[in-house]
Amino acid sequence: MAFALGVSQDYPLILAANRDEMHERPSAPAEWWKDCPNILGGRDLLAGGTWLGVNRKGRLATVTNFRHEADNQSTISRGHLVSDYLATEGDAENFREKIDKEKKVFGPFNLLIFDGAIFHYFSNRAETARLEPGVHAISNVKRGTTLPKILRAKQGLEKCLSANDLIKCLFKLLSDANTYDDLSIAEETERMPHDATLFVKGPYYGTRSSTVVLFSNRGKVRFLERSFTAKGELRGECSYSFTLPENSKSAP
Repeated sequence: MAFALGVSQDYPLILAANRDEMHERPSAPAEWWKDCPNILGGRDLLAGGTWLGVNRKGRLATVTNFRHEADNQSTISRGHLVSDYLATEGDAENFREKIDKEKKVFGPFNLLIFDGAIFHYFSNRAETARLEPGVHAISNVKRGTTLPKILRAKQGLEKCLSANDLIKCLFKLLSDANTYDDLSIAEETERMPHDATLFVKGPYYGTRSSTVVLFSNRGKVRFLERSFTAKGELRGECSYSFTLPENSKSAP
């Protein structure tokens, strides 16, 4: 995923992310959750959490796993890190303390949370960090690791910042694809981390959805998601917009 903080005149926060997952894992597209009406995001129907979401107060959270690291000891899905933060009333520091106490029950993760003003990075494989204004990109590795796809995502987002149609540019960046139809599942997952392309097409594992989130300087949030089949064909799309409460407008 790639995200920009405080470098756009119109959008203090811009995030563009692909969710890569096994195609057989049941998921629901983004919507306002019926059991937690303040959360907007997709849903993992197997474990109940989400990979990316926002809430009505202007919080955002998203999580990745660590590819090639086994998590057989984990007892709770990483997706609950996202939904728990979006549902909580505590601040980021309180949530960090909660993670420190519970991080062993989760598989390897990168967790990004935006509290309405500051973007935080948490992980049970790397040091906690506060992300400064600028353009950032992260994948299924420790923050700061250099991979071709991370560089491509960061450079692509930097170019999109000057595009006439920001949303179109971001979705084009996220659709940058390669296909692994002739590979076994083991070969497929071995090659993908070293590929520079951002969108994965594979019969077993691939890009399930692409999401763009924009926080405007007028206190409005746009959340757009496109979901895809195993062949990389568009399955559906949704778009949501809402206005933040006056006292929670983002200011990275």
